[in-house]
Amino acid sequence: MSLKGVIYGCFPKLYKGKFFPNLAFTNMANYKQNQVEPELILLPDFLSRGDFFIDIGCNRGSYLEAASLAVGEENVIGFEPNPDLFGILRAVFKKADLHRIALSDHKGEGVFKIPFTHGKADDSLGALNIDKDMDAARCHQVLLDSLDSVLKNKELSKTGVVKIDVEG
Repeated sequence: MSLKGVIYGCFPKLYKGKFFPNLAFTNMANYKQNQVEPELILLPDFLSRGDFFIDIGCNRGSYLEAASLAVGEENVIGFEPNPDLFGILRAVFKKADLHRIALSDHKGEGVFKIPFTHGKADDSLGALNIDKDMDAARCHQVLLDSLDSVLKNKELSKTGVVKIDVEG
């Protein structure tokens, strides 16, 4: 795990304060000021304590945090194939059921590529399928599996929301 991951794991409030400063106070004013994604305003209306929330493509974890506030962190299931982001998420969201895999229609392995954007690696645009001519800043081997396969042995009483935000 990176040094950032270790620090954020020891001080999860530091991470949440840096990346989700307005999440606990999500409202139309925050949205109009471009401080939160509009779906985050409605998320609590679709979730109740005890529901399960599934986040496919967690990235930095804003939806994990919003869902944790609504259903409890132990009822949040997340998928993030980027090892750098996953390490931080695992350290910050200790009770969540997190998986470092890319969801697919089959089991196997793939190459997760993080592209350059404006000369810098852009973690938010990582994907399994990037144009072959595009330079990847970093490449990581990842496991592939289906959502059905991962969830088949889990006791999910009620899934409130499945959020999917993936590239490629």
